[in-house]
Amino acid sequence: MADNSVKPACKYGIKCYRQNQAHKDQFSHPPKDRPKDDDDDRRSKSPQPPAKKQKPSTPSPPESDSDADDEKRSDGVNETKSKSDDENRSEDEDKEGSENDEEEDSKSEKNDAVAEIESNSNGSNGSSKNDTATDEATDEPSSTTAEPVGVRCSEFIKENFDKGPHAQRAEHKKLLESPADFISSKFLVKMPNDFYAFWEFCEAESKNNAKPEALFKKFGLSLVGPFDVLAKKFDNVDPFEPGDYLRHWRFYYDPPEFQTLLVKDKSGIHYGYWRDEPSGECLIARNDATKNCEFDFIADNMFGAVLYILEKDIRLSPFNRPAALALKKSIENFAHRKQIPLKTFSAKLKARNLKTVCKTFHKAGLAVPYNRKTEVGYRQLGESDANLKKILSKFTEAKGDKTLITAAMDKLQPLITAANIACDESDFGTAVELGTDLFCFGEPELHSDALQLLVTGYKLVNKPQFIAIIKAHLENRTKGYTGLSILDSVKRSDVPDSTK
Repeated sequence: MADNSVKPACKYGIKCYRQNQAHKDQFSHPPKDRPKDDDDDRRSKSPQPPAKKQKPSTPSPPESDSDADDEKRSDGVNETKSKSDDENRSEDEDKEGSENDEEEDSKSEKNDAVAEIESNSNGSNGSSKNDTATDEATDEPSSTTAEPVGVRCSEFIKENFDKGPHAQRAEHKKLLESPADFISSKFLVKMPNDFYAFWEFCEAESKNNAKPEALFKKFGLSLVGPFDVLAKKFDNVDPFEPGDYLRHWRFYYDPPEFQTLLVKDKSGIHYGYWRDEPSGECLIARNDATKNCEFDFIADNMFGAVLYILEKDIRLSPFNRPAALALKKSIENFAHRKQIPLKTFSAKLKARNLKTVCKTFHKAGLAVPYNRKTEVGYRQLGESDANLKKILSKFTEAKGDKTLITAAMDKLQPLITAANIACDESDFGTAVELGTDLFCFGEPELHSDALQLLVTGYKLVNKPQFIAIIKAHLENRTKGYTGLSILDSVKRSDVPDSTK
């Protein structure tokens, strides 16, 4: 370790809370019991860069008294200039040291957040580290230090889920007054404008007291999920548990980024919003849960999605073809009146693809914060998708045999360890990628490992909503396409009781 006397002083002095050893090796720190004044004195006495050597001066002839006075004045100016130059060089060195300090602090903040996640995470395969992030603020006056990401995520989970039954009922009744608030509170996502505009279209097209959510029944399609809120199906039922809302119409392979809106009756084909951020822009994706975990993007709003479905996903007969053509025309006219674009999908999909760092098993791609210049935020897994699937297939072949499962885990564990190390070094996207792949593979034996990786990754990229969704889903992950609605077995309070 370098001697403290030759290291630049840490700009936070005695108030520095960094525990990172690399930071301690690079910057000197005063003893904890040293008064602040001593710390300031020590900082001011930090080694200064040596002044540049002066060129030797050539002998000059004797000067007159006036010349001597001029030389004295000149020497005074030169001395002042030399001091100024030294001070400027010193300021440059201090500025450079400060910038290095800030860069190290930034890395240390991320490492502290990682330590907090690993110490608080309940993942079955995650081991807690001794070092945890502290919540002490720095003494930097120019900016307010934000709480560590893990703390913000923990507060989000507590605020949204740690409520008693009475508080839940009161909140439920209040939220029903605003469908948008109900959806954001219960489903933890924000709906885009086209969602509400599409419901307005369905209401306008529903004649003779027909239900808007049944507008597409003649084509074997049903509006579900958050559309159930607009259809007032939650108005006269008791509150559900928080996790139930997050599982509402969630198919087996639906990752947290996906939310079902439309289903094809009696099949695993379903369509919905894909969000890379809980409150970000949406694209419409499609999956057949009875086949595999792969998703395809088909549109950038609900109007474009239904046009796609009517053209490519529905078998039209002489009986329903005229209705389909009329509906398509109505959609185009309504979208034109409301200035809803129908030809921007390709450009939006291309823009999103530029933000993705890898494909993952679901083929929709993973978009996480990533600096392409510094290559910080994501690193590739040590195995290709094909090799990873071979490793994971061993869990399926084990069929519950503990010896075979242990042997399979011996092959997988190095990848999990590598993903956790990547998080320690600020490449948080790697944990999200591996966790997503384990989830998409679908083997129940991998659920705990997928959860540990996704909880860690989503916390560090600040997506606590996705943590809540994946936890709720893995608590009761259902195959097939039946029993996915939490409203199926509910007794509505507005139905008269014949026993009274």
